[in-house]
Amino acid sequence: MTSPQTLIHHMQGHSIHCIASGGQAPNFKFFFYAQKAEEPSTYLVECVVNSSSCKVQLKIKVDDQSTSQAFSELFQSALSKFGFS
Repeated sequence: MTSPQTLIHHMQGHSIHCIASGGQAPNFKFFFYAQKAEEPSTYLVECVVNSSSCKVQLKIKVDDQSTSQAFSELFQSALSKFGFS
């Protein structure tokens, strides 16, 4: 990943939106949010990416803890399709 925009656009395709990003290669930080369609659940994600090692650190905050595991799996699945696991 040479530009943060590529990950931002990829995640938008999964209805996960970026509210802020920054950093310089190989370390990038993103702040994403998403909302559950059927309910007013909000998800906030801090995503730290090291593009040289392909490692990702996630911190997920959810207002409805009963949906946190499902969202975490969805977010990680979207990342894996980008090339991060």
